[in-house]
Amino acid sequence: MNEQMFIKNINLKKNNIVARFDFNISKTDNSRIYEALPTIKYILSQNPNRLVLTTHYGRPVPGYDNSKYSVQFMANILEQSLNNKVTFLLDPCDITDSDTGIFLLENVRFNDCETNCDVNGKYANSYFNMGNVFILDAFGCIHRDHMSICGISKRSDLINKKIGYGLLIAKELNNMKDIISTTSTKKVLYIMGGAKTDKLKLIDKFCQNENTTIFVGGYLATLYNKTNSHVIIRSDGITKTGKLINTTLIDDNVLDIGPQSIKILKKEIDDADIIFWNGPLGIIEDPLYIKGTLCILNYLVETNKKIIIGGGETGSVANNMNIQSDNIFISTGGGALMQYLQKGLTLCGLVQFSID
Repeated sequence: MNEQMFIKNINLKKNNIVARFDFNISKTDNSRIYEALPTIKYILSQNPNRLVLTTHYGRPVPGYDNSKYSVQFMANILEQSLNNKVTFLLDPCDITDSDTGIFLLENVRFNDCETNCDVNGKYANSYFNMGNVFILDAFGCIHRDHMSICGISKRSDLINKKIGYGLLIAKELNNMKDIISTTSTKKVLYIMGGAKTDKLKLIDKFCQNENTTIFVGGYLATLYNKTNSHVIIRSDGITKTGKLINTTLIDDNVLDIGPQSIKILKKEIDDADIIFWNGPLGIIEDPLYIKGTLCILNYLVETNKKIIIGGGETGSVANNMNIQSDNIFISTGGGALMQYLQKGLTLCGLVQFSID
């Protein structure tokens, strides 16, 4: 990453700033807004002329009633957090050159220009006209080839506008250094769960490091059918009928890990220097099958090891537990983090900051 593009190395004073965040929050977890506050407060401390906050929310479908995906309600959350007035904008063309203060733009995905990355469309032109400095701090979206993520770097006629990355992206990448390093001697335990098949390629990649152990649980355990000395598959589990069975076989009736698997996983945690966890170990929507996930989370809280929880569903569970521990980092990226671990700085949202 080009350090000159880091937000603290960019002049923000009296400039018009457009900052893209990932406020794609759930009903029970506002953490993505709170994680963005350090960057927002830093920008405001530099006395810009104005600051426009932008984000997506949900997956609106063109041609349908998408009112439930409006981000207008977030203006109140931001006002309370910043103790400052936040004005809601329906459209980027609504702002004028003389406008100052803090603004929140309506969901960028309400316009097809965003997801189609139409950088020359009317909406994109209005978006780019809102500022002369564009800060990206939406770590959860760095894998998206979308207009507000990497569009401005595709417009050679806008080379006079500055782009940079924020405090959250820097924080996320810094916390991932040890687990992506190919030279580190630290022993890393990867706990992989959930059901996304793209994690299978990641497991194969993790196995290339001699200091690595991977524990596979959740539905992912029914999909992984390779034999590898670095990989441990859950050895028992709770079925749909509540029965405990001992199995390492492919069995989609297992909805949570069992006590033997928990015992094995705790030992691996004790032996590791760093623990990375992505994906729940059971069906977390059901109180009968979230027990294994909660048991391991509580065990991790009691350790003093470096722990990285890879966003997504696992991150939501951890945030809802209100975990306060200096050794635990909860990423704001789910799919974005998985993509980063596979592709590194070549992701479309990051490659623009690797240019000298």
